[in-house]
Amino acid sequence: ENATGKPMTTMTSQWGPPLLLCLVTTSFALTNLARLPVEKDLPEIKPELMKTKNLQSTRPNKTMVQEQAIKLVDGLLSAAKLDNKTIKMVNSLLNSSYSNDTMTIVRKNITTKEKNLMNKKSYKCGVCTPMKKVNPDYMIDLRMHLPPNRPELTCEQLAKNSDDGKEMRQILSQIASSKHDCVKGYRPKAVENGLGASLASLIKPMMHAVKYQQCVYTPKLKMWAGKQDHCKGYECYFQAMAPEKTTTKSAHVSFSKKWASLVEDGERNASFCPTWWGFQREQEDPPENRTEASLSDNCLYSYSFTEQGEAVLPQEFSHRGLFFTVSHIVNHLTRPSKKLQAMIEKAKWQMKWPNDTSELMLSVHVRQGDACIKSSSNFQGRKCDGLAHYIPSIQLMADTYGFKHVFLATDTQEVRDATEDYPQFIWHFQKENLYSQKRSHVLKYLPIEKALKYGVLDAFEEGASYLVDLHLMAQGHGFVGKFTSNLDRLVYNLMGSKADCYRPYISLDSGWCFDYGLSNGDGDTGDFQC
Repeated sequence: ENATGKPMTTMTSQWGPPLLLCLVTTSFALTNLARLPVEKDLPEIKPELMKTKNLQSTRPNKTMVQEQAIKLVDGLLSAAKLDNKTIKMVNSLLNSSYSNDTMTIVRKNITTKEKNLMNKKSYKCGVCTPMKKVNPDYMIDLRMHLPPNRPELTCEQLAKNSDDGKEMRQILSQIASSKHDCVKGYRPKAVENGLGASLASLIKPMMHAVKYQQCVYTPKLKMWAGKQDHCKGYECYFQAMAPEKTTTKSAHVSFSKKWASLVEDGERNASFCPTWWGFQREQEDPPENRTEASLSDNCLYSYSFTEQGEAVLPQEFSHRGLFFTVSHIVNHLTRPSKKLQAMIEKAKWQMKWPNDTSELMLSVHVRQGDACIKSSSNFQGRKCDGLAHYIPSIQLMADTYGFKHVFLATDTQEVRDATEDYPQFIWHFQKENLYSQKRSHVLKYLPIEKALKYGVLDAFEEGASYLVDLHLMAQGHGFVGKFTSNLDRLVYNLMGSKADCYRPYISLDSGWCFDYGLSNGDGDTGDFQC
């Protein structure tokens, strides 16, 4: 307690950072001199300390606080009989702490903790841990990655891939672009549910193509094509893959009942898979067609890292692990078309995305919508939480890395409105319009698949909005979300593919995983398909 009889914490919280700095420095100086004020010093100190009552009873402006704090500290230092050089040093520190005060105050009564947060040191281009520095299976089931707040890669290094990353991108270009150099092509059909799950259904077919250097034609994506005349399925959103006319096609392979029995006994044969992927679909439980269900299992398990290990990876990248391979495939699958890229840039302009590359952006996904409908096939035991549930993790990220800007991807206006309760952050999000209002209402009662099937919602509007959020979140320098969400895992894969490194992230309900079609995800509410 001080001479006024009040705790020192109360006094400093009223006066702010300048006095706190002075008191800490004074204490340090007194300790160094091995001298504390004795009883005869108290009459000299007490009159100065009594002035705190005036500061506590009013809300003075910044200049008044500064002047009175300096005067008070002068008295404290004088009473402690410190030399003039020390007094000058302390007052210089006090003045410099205010001279650099250039932050934007988002509310008048900003706390010391919040000011410290906004002045937290951040590094241009952010922090990212090179994949080659950690175990190749580092990401499997990992719920958070919070490296020390020091840059391991320069901005130049963060703008390009590692040597392995460049090689992987070249292979993907050779098997799945107009610049193809491949044989035995096939056209995979997406298993269409939510857009994230639909894209995930194409990853194992791409893993096979990379491993065996086979061509991949532009995938079939019917449900998400929309009703617009110019829209041609997959190419509504993404760049085309290898053209079918200029390559040899993979032979159709028949799958017999004998092979179905062998699969049930654990036998695997990936040569059947290009044929299956051309018309793949989800299987009922119990299956309507036993042979077809066995064919589906054969291809799901043939590229299951959980079951097969690094044997599912391209031989030249097996030392890089599953996350590396999946991330580069996701990056190639989601290369935006010219139209989608224009929509991404427009969204950034509308939400005033920082132009200054030194401003770090934290990406946050708060999912509501159809994932929260218990009757929906997308529910899978997920727990849907409001923004308040994410704030401790957002705060931890900000305290650790100096984030001020937050890009929020969410389905509902309720979550956007909740950002007003946290003015210490600068929030960016896609604003609500008439269509998004309709969407929010519809998805409270219908899963997205049925809403699109019945024409209640427009497929292109839905897909474009989802993909704008995906690509904007992937441009962030850190991530907070839930890895039970396909979108969140795709976001972090895209982040990782940019420079083959791990950005800071926190997942609130599960670790990262990939094993499409199999329930090998381990979440707080149980197993889920990832």
